[in-house]
Amino acid sequence: MGGVGFLLSPKASNNLISVESISPRIMIIELEGNPKITLICAYSPHNSSPENEVEDFYDTLRSTLDSVPPHNFLAILGDFNAKLGPDDVKFTYNESSNRNGEMLIDFMEEYNLFSSNTNFMKPKSQLWTFEYPSGSRAQIDYILYRKKWRNSIKDTCSYSSFASVRSDQKDCLFINNVESPRFQESQTASNEDTRLERGFLQLKSC
Repeated sequence: MGGVGFLLSPKASNNLISVESISPRIMIIELEGNPKITLICAYSPHNSSPENEVEDFYDTLRSTLDSVPPHNFLAILGDFNAKLGPDDVKFTYNESSNRNGEMLIDFMEEYNLFSSNTNFMKPKSQLWTFEYPSGSRAQIDYILYRKKWRNSIKDTCSYSSFASVRSDQKDCLFINNVESPRFQESQTASNEDTRLERGFLQLKSC
């Protein structure tokens, strides 16, 4: 396991306040914005891992989340190795939830979170996020938000990044409306250099 990390655009890098590696599986960054933006990158143990390892992962994730101010715009970007089935979420690639999926659902309910990439009706090709060596596919990566921001998340889908990132997983894209948080403009850079496209933010997977 090599750990987790973020790929940031120059605009995001200019607004970076802090970076903290909580564990080899969890990293948190904070960005200037109105409100401030907190992003957590998380990588859960596999579904076949001992249950106590997954529980330890969620205990650490909980303590990390407890440190985030409630008014911050929060996104948790995670490879949770979790399958969420149609009994648990509205739109999914998976036929049923696995053990990790059940633990993820419990975590989401505990912290009043929702998964944006199971929140929109999409073709199957824009739902799956992982391809096994056998060629079978699954949706195991999710972007989680506090439910109070649900109306600000206008779209989420996965798209292929195999050629550019060389990963067996796909990137996820989400689109916010104009009420979403904005990066602070640098005092020394021009407006053209710092202006965000209206309500649009793209995040690479962990």
